[in-house]
Amino acid sequence: MKTSHVLKKSACIALSAALLLPAVPAFAADGTTKDETVYVFLNPDGTVTSQTVSSWVHSDGGIRSVREEVALQNIRNVKNAAAPQLDGDVLTWDMDGNDAYYTGTSDKTPPVSAVISYKLDGEEISPQELAGKSGRVEITIALQNNLSRQATVGGESRTIYTPFIVAGVADLPTDHFSNVTCEGGSVLSEGQNQIVAFVASPGLKESLGHSASLVEDTVGFSMQEQFTIQADATDFELGSIMLGATGELPLEKLKEASSAGEVSEALDSLKSATDQLFDGTSQLADATGLFADKMGQFDQGVAKLGSGAGELKGGTGLLVSGVQELGDKLGLGMGQLREGSAQLSAGSQELLAGVNGYTTQVEGKVGELAEKLDGMGTQLDGVKTQVAADKQALIDGMTQAGTEVKVTLGGDMTALGQSIGAYVAAVNADPAATQAEKEAAALMWQQFSQLKTDLESHGKTLQSISTAAQSLGKTVDGVFATVGKEFGDAKTELAATQKALAEYGKKLRDGAKDVSDGAAALQEGVDAGANDAKDGVGRLQQGAADLNEGAAELQQGAEDARAASSQLAEAADTLRDKTGELNEGMEAYKTTGIDPMCSELGDLTGDLDELLEVKDLLVEQSEAFTSYSGSPEGSEVSTKFLLKTSEIKEKEEAKPVVLATENTQKKGLWERIKGIFVK
Repeated sequence: MKTSHVLKKSACIALSAALLLPAVPAFAADGTTKDETVYVFLNPDGTVTSQTVSSWVHSDGGIRSVREEVALQNIRNVKNAAAPQLDGDVLTWDMDGNDAYYTGTSDKTPPVSAVISYKLDGEEISPQELAGKSGRVEITIALQNNLSRQATVGGESRTIYTPFIVAGVADLPTDHFSNVTCEGGSVLSEGQNQIVAFVASPGLKESLGHSASLVEDTVGFSMQEQFTIQADATDFELGSIMLGATGELPLEKLKEASSAGEVSEALDSLKSATDQLFDGTSQLADATGLFADKMGQFDQGVAKLGSGAGELKGGTGLLVSGVQELGDKLGLGMGQLREGSAQLSAGSQELLAGVNGYTTQVEGKVGELAEKLDGMGTQLDGVKTQVAADKQALIDGMTQAGTEVKVTLGGDMTALGQSIGAYVAAVNADPAATQAEKEAAALMWQQFSQLKTDLESHGKTLQSISTAAQSLGKTVDGVFATVGKEFGDAKTELAATQKALAEYGKKLRDGAKDVSDGAAALQEGVDAGANDAKDGVGRLQQGAADLNEGAAELQQGAEDARAASSQLAEAADTLRDKTGELNEGMEAYKTTGIDPMCSELGDLTGDLDELLEVKDLLVEQSEAFTSYSGSPEGSEVSTKFLLKTSEIKEKEEAKPVVLATENTQKKGLWERIKGIFVK
């Protein structure tokens, strides 16, 4: 949500940046600084075997003037032969120069530790047993913060841990590992090396409480404290797992973060102004939308006016031409009209005579058709009688044939069956009969049985044919019944048609007479109106000319109005679109930005105040951690931790521990980690 980017940044960014960014080295007022690196050597399971602290002390006033309380054993100068002077826990140097480089051992509990466990194919296994084996391997590294104190946050007790940033790396070479993954970490491939790297801040999530999710959402920094590396192993062999930790934070940046109260007041004013602006843009969008709609309608009306004016001009032009042509041809036309009316009168007389003859002829033909239909009806009755007789004869013949076959063959087959049965029984009962004779008798009985079955099937077939003949007879009766009905219907319809033709013939004769009478009247009217038409055409010609001139002026005015209205309508559409976009933008800004921001302001302000309170406690905790082994009073101290596990091999070979020299002392922690993997 946009709320996150406004409210959360007021505190989360400052806190997260301070925890993740490296600190700028600072120097004490008297010029005394100390840089210590704690080397923690671990077993493969993360338990501590030994600790070596490498220190570099610098003093602008000379190293002889430096006194520091240290919690170390076996202190040794690594720069020259000058021995350190240890009085109880106070360390001094009897030598010239401004710098002292020394090492010592410690048995303190490191502020950051790790618990490392191993699984092979889902089963827990010790690192010693895992060496040389193959399968799916899981290496789980759980980081722990060992420096904390109890504090009150928001009225509740909470554990606040000293903030440390931990970076871990492990090399899984390709000749022993494949398909390497690490949730929450990164897998970097370079040649035969597969480097798994991850960054964490153990204890920070518990220190932040429910504000941890606020930081995670704002800057995307995971509060993960446990990392599991998974890989397919072949002859498992693993080098050292390296963990680098530092508690150095840019505390000045953290201290700059203040209360969220000012943000709340500013947002109240912003919301009020946004509401007023949104109301104004809504009204403007509505008004411009209505204006654009009306302008669109006006433009369409002007377009129709222009189109109508053009059509009117074209019509008046045609009217002028037509009236002129009418005037020129009026004399000829009126003469032709008189001649045509005379011809129409004569033709109507001929039409009347033709109609009378035609109707008489049609009525006669229809009568002849009715007589022929009567004759066909008589013939149809005769055919029906003959077909009925033939049908019954066919049915009787098929029934008799089936009965004769059934009776005759039934009796014969029964007698034959008895004879063959007696023969088969005699052969089987005769001790002298051979096996071949018995098999022949059995075959004879089998063939007789098949023959009997076939004959019975044929008898059923004859019966089916008889049944089909009876069905056919019924079908023929149905056909004749249907044909007879349709024939009767046809005679009825023909009689009705004959009657209707007689009526239509009368009407046709009456109409023809009316046409003849009208033609005569038309001829008289044409003669009377010819002179009046000539005078009227003259007046029509003058009016058409005046109308054409006015139409031309209207067309020109409509074209000018169309051009102006189109430009105005286009501008109105643009105005509507832009004001609509403005209103949509304001609505989105209000509904998805300002409104949710202000509705959540109360809860988020409380979260931010609590986060700022935790920030102050983290700053105090970080400032309280000055040195691991001790430091000169008033000096600026930089402390880093490097944790290293021993290798896992089938046969481990002891290797001498090489501590940092002066040159490596001056390198940064991350440069030293990177140097581990340089060939």
